[in-house]
Amino acid sequence: CIIHSPSFDCFPGWSAWAGKAWAGVREIQAHAPMCSGGGGGGLGGSAGVLRQEAENPFRAFRRALWPVLGAGALLGLAVSLEEVASGKQSLDEAGLNVAVDVLATAAFAGLYQWDSNVAARREARARRGAELASLRVRIVEQGKTIQASLSSLRRDRGQSRRAVIIAGTAAAVLPSVQASLDCADALLDTDLLVVPYILDGGEGEAAAIIEEGHPHLAWPSRNAAWRDLVADEISAAQEQGVSVDGGGAPGAPQAIVIVIKKNGRVGKRGFTPPGESLAWSSLIADVRNRRNMGMDVTNI
Repeated sequence: CIIHSPSFDCFPGWSAWAGKAWAGVREIQAHAPMCSGGGGGGLGGSAGVLRQEAENPFRAFRRALWPVLGAGALLGLAVSLEEVASGKQSLDEAGLNVAVDVLATAAFAGLYQWDSNVAARREARARRGAELASLRVRIVEQGKTIQASLSSLRRDRGQSRRAVIIAGTAAAVLPSVQASLDCADALLDTDLLVVPYILDGGEGEAAAIIEEGHPHLAWPSRNAAWRDLVADEISAAQEQGVSVDGGGAPGAPQAIVIVIKKNGRVGKRGFTPPGESLAWSSLIADVRNRRNMGMDVTNI
């Protein structure tokens, strides 16, 4: 059967088996950030490899292919130059072959470098996603305050919320927090969870709001993971000419905004308007409009 036919029709139940196998890969993808982390081996390593293969097929093959093709082009160049050196061909006669081999070598080297850069950016995004997923917050649920990780807010994991992280000084963050109180019901209706991170020394100004226990607000656990994340975001903001750590223009503070979708991916990154609140009405309207039009709202 395998020898005489390249078709999978000769494999009984192939379609059903393939469907189950792909469903297994997708399940591992969904849990990969929870399983990844320090230490060698284990489910985290396997999940990471399977997720990379699912998102970037044939990556290992391509990374082996470009050097092999480049080596072939170099070999052809060496043969052409040897023939010129030995007098078998003149430089004019071998010129076309030499030019083709040089261009091919440069092209394959460029493709290898491009593939490596793409892989590095993808891995960096995966690491950042895992870092975000592991962050913990305090959520009010049925009148009780509980600890939860951002990964538990994903769809099909009980909470299913869209986390909106707002990080910056008290002067930059509190206007958005105060504005969220006026549209708390709409935020809950659209599964938007406000996560304010106020830089060290400023959280005391929000103490009264924290004590009120609003269910649309989740307060970060102030640990090293949160501090490292915010520090990285502040550095990235400074590279764009935006200061969120108190060193910007007086009277015009801005806060970092990160919207995490229900599928765990970062949906938006940006900043609050200088000295103003985040436009909650825009986020609420976006979700409601999609829902009213029958569009997918389980992944956004």
